[in-house]
Amino acid sequence: MRRWDSEYNEIWERIEEIEDSIVRKQTLALSIGARELLFIKRELERSAAPGSAADSGSSIARRCCVAATAASRTATRAAEFHSSVRAAQRC
Repeated sequence: MRRWDSEYNEIWERIEEIEDSIVRKQTLALSIGARELLFIKRELERSAAPGSAADSGSSIARRCCVAATAASRTATRAAEFHSSVRAAQRC
């Protein structure tokens, strides 16, 4: 019986390791996504600036900038959530 308990515990430890690995990868992907969106936002802000080459389409660029900002915030919150889940799982 103890052998089964030991095997059962080992299996659950391995499952937790796999779950931790998945959460780490998701957090990394979301962090990278947030950085990419911030880069896009900065580029759109530059293109929407008065006198820029894309000034004629600045209203579209501004809308895209707003959308990129919202997506960036969402991605950042998701990354923070994944990090907090991971921390809670360790307790």
